[in-house]
Amino acid sequence: MIDSKEKAYLLGLIMADGCLFYNVRAGSYQVKIKLKKADKDLLYDIHSLFPFFIEPKLEKRSDNKDSYFIYCYSKRFFQDLKTHGLTERKSFENANKVFLPELNEVFFFSYLLGLFDGDGTISQDKKGRIRTEVIGKNKFLYESIVSRLSTLGITSSLYYRERKDYFMIRISKKTFVKSLIEKFKDNNLCLDRKFKPFFNIDWDRIPGYDNVNKKYEILFVT
Repeated sequence: MIDSKEKAYLLGLIMADGCLFYNVRAGSYQVKIKLKKADKDLLYDIHSLFPFFIEPKLEKRSDNKDSYFIYCYSKRFFQDLKTHGLTERKSFENANKVFLPELNEVFFFSYLLGLFDGDGTISQDKKGRIRTEVIGKNKFLYESIVSRLSTLGITSSLYYRERKDYFMIRISKKTFVKSLIEKFKDNNLCLDRKFKPFFNIDWDRIPGYDNVNKKYEILFVT
């Protein structure tokens, strides 16, 4: 049951940077989250709040793109995640079996922060304009997120990039970017390097950003 912002955030982060794996031969259920080495503190925070995960471990790579990961073996947790919208191989043949769980407004934005911390970006151009995007393979999930944001007063656009076969939600209008970031505040779990630096900016000094990138096919705007 999702009854805290921390659980909602974790669900969103697993949607982005986690995986579910069922080993038929061993009969084991594994949930794993892997992040860049620079983001290991978040995994330590998650382990502290959810100690059924192992302590973060380092995964070294020959290209020096080291990462840290945590995992747990829990059938109950595995099945709970599946009832809340996740599944195995969520970025491949099961991409459109993923769905947005029923969450109240507070928990929805905590979930979204976890998703954006994993698969999203926030950028500020040379003129100071800010926009944020999140990309993924999950069309049905992303359509649901765009619709839910609309009901909460935030307009976003859903694009499809055919060459790389992914979907992207973009929020670029200043009013809506500000609203989203305000909703992301007051979460105990959050990447230090991504949205956190924007939590206390002076929005009166930020110009509007109404650019639409023509390289993408716009599916719909709400």
